[in-house]
Amino acid sequence: MAATISSKSAWLQQTLSELLSSPYIHFSHRPGIMMGHGPIDLFSTRFNNTFPSDVQATVAGESVSREELKESLLGLQKHYKADNTQFSPSDDAVPDDQVKVAITSQESNVGPYQIGVTATVNDNKISTINLDGPVEVFSKA
Repeated sequence: MAATISSKSAWLQQTLSELLSSPYIHFSHRPGIMMGHGPIDLFSTRFNNTFPSDVQATVAGESVSREELKESLLGLQKHYKADNTQFSPSDDAVPDDQVKVAITSQESNVGPYQIGVTATVNDNKISTINLDGPVEVFSKA
């Protein structure tokens, strides 16, 4: 069972890193003339491919909806820099169907931070996720 957890931990680390590094493209209003399909919002595509519609999520101790989870991850993205952030498996005990990793960043506009991520991963989807860290790193402001 340890190999499964390790592979799930590696998958979770890679998936979160790719998601947080993905560009988010959002227009508050549609541009005048549309030629083609427009830019691809890679963040939303990866988010939709990773989190099912019935995901159960908790961010900084608060239960959140799927849309609130997306907004929180977009807030975290504002503070995320791949070159100064480390992912590491956690030594904390979790149930067999879950995986836990830590995200540690040395620099950001809110200072150094650490986030504990506990998730249930099945079939390359995250069905439950708990993001435990300072609330200000999840804010888009």
